[in-house]
Amino acid sequence: MGADREIKKQLIDSPVIHLDETSIRIKGKREWLHVACTEFLTYYAAHHSRGAEANKAMGILLAFERRGVHDGWKAYFKFGYLHALCNAHHLRELTGIAEEEGQEWPNDMIDLLLEIKKSAKERRSIDS
Repeated sequence: MGADREIKKQLIDSPVIHLDETSIRIKGKREWLHVACTEFLTYYAAHHSRGAEANKAMGILLAFERRGVHDGWKAYFKFGYLHALCNAHHLRELTGIAEEEGQEWPNDMIDLLLEIKKSAKERRSIDS
């Protein structure tokens, strides 16, 4: 089995994968670089589409049945795995609201999310 297929297989079998996409230029044209990863594995796929078409072509999400962590992009919800939203994206969006709108409540939410993260990390270290 080639490395490409083995990485896909291991991602499909993982309990949690992280998903994201970003625009790139290939030969002067806008494309999308899609990623599916764990702490130890990363799979990249370039595609002309940002949406579900690209995720189908990548060949991971159609077979994946566990938990995918992502930014809430609507294309991810077209697949049947369990969904979790990425707090790094939440923090970025909250920071943007605080800076652009001059509102204070996003800073309180940021503090709360970071406190929850710290508490969860401490709890995991106690349990292990």
